[in-house]
Amino acid sequence: FVILTIGGNDSNPSRGMPINRYQENLERMVHEIRKVGGEPILQTYYAPDIAKMQPGRAEIFQDFMEAIRGVARRSDCPVIDHLARWEFLRVNHYP
Repeated sequence: FVILTIGGNDSNPSRGMPINRYQENLERMVHEIRKVGGEPILQTYYAPDIAKMQPGRAEIFQDFMEAIRGVARRSDCPVIDHLARWEFLRVNHYP
């Protein structure tokens, strides 16, 4: 098993990473891991405080996390969706 947690830094607008290239890269990693006999498990990031992100990054971050879910569906790959699990706690219990 290979757990992939990527996209947090790529979602920084200053990096200039287009979402389609990010998806292609992630799909290629899934393919390469399987090619050598591994089984990839994708992860979204934890639930960051979106309001404290630099302008423009929150939207891009959400798009990148949705891209992880999409690649997982298309690749029949397990996904640990930390963002979906922890967002409720962050919103309701973060001081």
